[in-house]
Amino acid sequence: EKLSPDYSDYAVEFAIAQLKSVKALDDSRYAENTARYLCEYKNLSKKGIVLELIKRGVDKQIAEDATQTLEYNPVETVAKIMLQKYQNYGEDEKIRRRMINALQRKGFSFREINDAIDYINEGDEDEM
Repeated sequence: EKLSPDYSDYAVEFAIAQLKSVKALDDSRYAENTARYLCEYKNLSKKGIVLELIKRGVDKQIAEDATQTLEYNPVETVAKIMLQKYQNYGEDEKIRRRMINALQRKGFSFREINDAIDYINEGDEDEM
């Protein structure tokens, strides 16, 4: 579609066929690689990853399938984010609310966030 105004239909079809033959136009592979990146480096939840993939033009089913292949523990991911960005979350209710809201915007459920808080607090008690 984007190439059609500048190139003949034959040239566009030929280019697409070539890209498909070398698997350069593989939505599944793109979705899996992008999902892995969003999980590891952007710390998004599975729900957040699916939404981001859909926003990038990937079919919903392909996006959901891509997240199924991830090795992912939401509680550990949330705990990691909390320890990196919100070390003082327990001292101030305002900071705690901001942290919870930010984590929910990343796609984490309230339950996952509370489980991560319990997970961190259990770790603190073990150290004492």
